[in-house]
Amino acid sequence: MHRFIPATARHLGYTVVEMPVSHRHRHAGTPKYGMGITKRAIPGLIDLFAVRYMRNRRKPVTSIEVSNAQAAEPAREEANAT
Repeated sequence: MHRFIPATARHLGYTVVEMPVSHRHRHAGTPKYGMGITKRAIPGLIDLFAVRYMRNRRKPVTSIEVSNAQAAEPAREEANAT
């Protein structure tokens, strides 16, 4: 599912940029893509549906900043109550 980190980050509002990469020619061996590509494509497709499902069920998160003084007030009130 690492392939979908940029898509998820973009959905969360982050900026995703692409960097140029220098590709090198293969010096030896043969590519291992023949009919075995289905072994890579099908799990990738399943991951794609999983990411789509997770994106649709994500709940919005809200937060409120609490300063140190506000965080200490409930502790003081509890100490005074006893």
